[in-house]
Amino acid sequence: MTIYWPLKDVGASIRSNYALQDGGHAFEPEAGAPLSRPRTTARVEAWKVETIAIREGDLAIFEDWFDDTLAKGTQPFVMTHPVTRAFRKMQVQDRVYSITPRRGGRFVIGMNVLVLPDASFPGTRKGELVENGDFRTGDFTGWTSVPSTFDLVQNDQQSADAIAQKIPAPYAVRMASNSGTAESMFSATAFAVDPAKSYRLQYDEVSDAAADGTFAVVVTYLDGGGTPLATDGSTFAPSGTSQPIHKSIDLPALPGGAVTAQVFVRRDANGTAGNIYLTNVSMVPL
Repeated sequence: MTIYWPLKDVGASIRSNYALQDGGHAFEPEAGAPLSRPRTTARVEAWKVETIAIREGDLAIFEDWFDDTLAKGTQPFVMTHPVTRAFRKMQVQDRVYSITPRRGGRFVIGMNVLVLPDASFPGTRKGELVENGDFRTGDFTGWTSVPSTFDLVQNDQQSADAIAQKIPAPYAVRMASNSGTAESMFSATAFAVDPAKSYRLQYDEVSDAAADGTFAVVVTYLDGGGTPLATDGSTFAPSGTSQPIHKSIDLPALPGGAVTAQVFVRRDANGTAGNIYLTNVSMVPL
């Protein structure tokens, strides 16, 4: 289960930058100088962050989240990065946080966090080919031919909309049904591919219980003149569980002569009800 930062519109503002560190844990042996043991062999970012001043009710929400959902700070969680504002997986250092009272019955929460390397987040995958696959720009930058039945929904952990709470990215494209008509959009710029390499197509889907029909995430390969050669990918029925489902497809060998490719996202004509949400659309070389 992916755990998200619990407070709406209470982002982390930077107070000091620890720069890139290994996130080590210092301890004193029985004899000799203090030692530091790395928490991970990967290179991670460490930040000191503080919230804006929050009310007592939000403080109670945070404390319950930290103690119960985060298991007293032992579990990683997802929050916007202090600089890039992209969603990243983080870990509280030393499982502690501070509370500083402010005027007007408000409080500031402070803690040290590690930004963990995690290939499940777009932008951290090596060789990512799909531009704006998680729609983090808040618009359809990188996509074209977007139909009127598609719009963007923002991740909102305090929304009454259960789907908005479950989106595993800053935004997702919401595909409404248009019975009898297939609606699709595709990556605005064809990206280069190499027939000698293998590729993986990935995305996350979450849908409401009423969603029916099928949807597809596919890649079309083009020759040097822009003529389509073949299409790969899959067509699925929506999960209908209001829980994110991750799909990963190792694509078969590319057709000979393939020079570029484009990714298509489609809600098929057999859909008559409900909404399907897609995000984290990705294609990377293996």
